[in-house]
Amino acid sequence: MKNNKVYEKEKKNLELANNDKIDNNDEIEIILKDCSKLIYKVDINKKNIKNDINKHIAEELNKYFNNNDINKSFNYKIYCTHYKTPGRLWILLGKKFNGKYCSLMIGQSEDIRKEIEFNLNKMYDEEFDINNKDKDIHEEINLISGEPYKYKEKSKKKHYLVRSLFNEYDELEFREVDIDKYLKTDIIDKIKNDSNGKTLNLIYQLSKDYFAEAKLAIETKVKYWNYYRSGVDKRTYQLLTNNIKDRLKGSLYGFAIGDAMGATTEFMSEDEIKSEYGKLTDIVGGGWLDLIAGEVTDDTQMSICVMEVLMKNDFKNFKKDVADSFLAWYDTDPKDIGNQCRKAIAFYDETGNYIEDDNTALGNGSLMRALPCALLNSEKSLELNFIQGDITHNNDICRNILSEYTEIIKAHVLGKNLNLEKRELLQPSGYVINTFNNAIYWSESETFEDCIIGAVNHGGDADTIAGIAGSIAGAKFGFDNIPKRWVEILDKEVVNKLEEFLEFISKTY
Repeated sequence: MKNNKVYEKEKKNLELANNDKIDNNDEIEIILKDCSKLIYKVDINKKNIKNDINKHIAEELNKYFNNNDINKSFNYKIYCTHYKTPGRLWILLGKKFNGKYCSLMIGQSEDIRKEIEFNLNKMYDEEFDINNKDKDIHEEINLISGEPYKYKEKSKKKHYLVRSLFNEYDELEFREVDIDKYLKTDIIDKIKNDSNGKTLNLIYQLSKDYFAEAKLAIETKVKYWNYYRSGVDKRTYQLLTNNIKDRLKGSLYGFAIGDAMGATTEFMSEDEIKSEYGKLTDIVGGGWLDLIAGEVTDDTQMSICVMEVLMKNDFKNFKKDVADSFLAWYDTDPKDIGNQCRKAIAFYDETGNYIEDDNTALGNGSLMRALPCALLNSEKSLELNFIQGDITHNNDICRNILSEYTEIIKAHVLGKNLNLEKRELLQPSGYVINTFNNAIYWSESETFEDCIIGAVNHGGDADTIAGIAGSIAGAKFGFDNIPKRWVEILDKEVVNKLEEFLEFISKTY
């Protein structure tokens, strides 16, 4: 068969891209909420849709743009989108038969309507190509059933793609994305607050179409998109993708730094801290555990236990493996271990069983080791976090906190700005609600440094509060915004573990 090698290559590429990891209803809905409008919807199951395609395009686009001239001419130039913005960005979503959405294509164009018309014609006219006299009826049947046939040189990939879409999806939706609204929280605000605002604003106006396209493609894990074919320069693409790794690294290091620095002031009051240190601004060790500067507590140590199990990629035995890892760590006689964790691990050691539901176990032990599962880019992430938490803190209150924490971490890693409810400082205790509340409060500081310094100088269960706050702020600000003096003093064995897990977790994005 002519071009058979090309066909097999393209088929393989598409099959590699086509995996369940990119089906993510929640993320797509979050990203597109209030910043997209439906332009055209294709019902795959609708009969005779090809014969009506031009009519449907005209009708739907007339409704959308409220412009009667579209019927008369498909060359009509749209100088502004529905949102009255100069940027034009569209996304094609596929709805699977199980109800899940998938991001398929993303593009930007001066004339979004013309771009969509072009893609629709590709889907219908070129897929069936009924006017091609070189094909017999048998080839036509094969084409409709999704089997290969002779490619036209310029659209060989498109042909296979089209058949793939029609075989896999129940509905296709073209949506226009409001670029300014989509980028507002993380780009425009920064520009406004920058001293070189005018220069940056000019750069932004020139590049936002491509920037938004790349960002949307990355965040929705779009299947059929390549930056080098989209007009997006390599630097922009790498900047966006590297930012995710930077935020992952920031979260991991932010947690360990908060733990190491907070251990110094753990169980101290604000007045005691002020009397002893004035204001603690560096990792100095000491504290009630008499730690070496850069040494971490059970918070990071138990988190590393979870990291090591996650890196096995064996979720079937996850609970037992985590419990065994906790037990192995417990047998090393660590300097610090919470009462509830000690009780649960000892029970597992003696009986081989896990503790039952316990509504009195409301310490922060499950939260302090929740970061590894929260960072995992998998639909099983939250479930795994519940599993590791239940080993020592088996109740709904702790699970609810784990759920909210996991959501916050994931959002910040993906560069989303969450409008979290403003918190008032509570007593900095080990009670899980207080710990989480105060961690969120400090994570909303202007800088990562302000976050950690604020948390550790508030005292109480400072290592866990500062650790959780640091993990959130680290994901928000990224590793590059963490003071190097804090990174450099961290225990080197801990750093090696963090780096090993970082490489593992980065590959899930």
